[in-house]
Amino acid sequence: MDEKKHTIVEKNFDDRLKHAKSKTKHSENNKNNEKELSGKQLGFRIGTELIAAVIVGGLIGFGLDSWLGTKPWLLVVFVLLGNLAGLWNVFRITSGEGYKMGFKGKNLN
Repeated sequence: MDEKKHTIVEKNFDDRLKHAKSKTKHSENNKNNEKELSGKQLGFRIGTELIAAVIVGGLIGFGLDSWLGTKPWLLVVFVLLGNLAGLWNVFRITSGEGYKMGFKGKNLN
């Protein structure tokens, strides 16, 4: 009796697993694994990337300045690096490259 119940549960699980995998096929076919963003979503993401990068750079600079006693030089340097990182992220978002690795169209041989 237990063997019959066990095989029925396994078949049911296999069917549900196949069904779930078929639902997620569309995400695997997307070239960058990123969905297309609307204008509002893209603007919000760009603003978030810029603000987050500057805040993280500022916090790192402030922490290192407090620890090493070099106020305000490392804060200035890391805020500038945060700005550069934020602009680089915006460039990657708007160019459609995403977070892919490697060179595009270069023959390295």
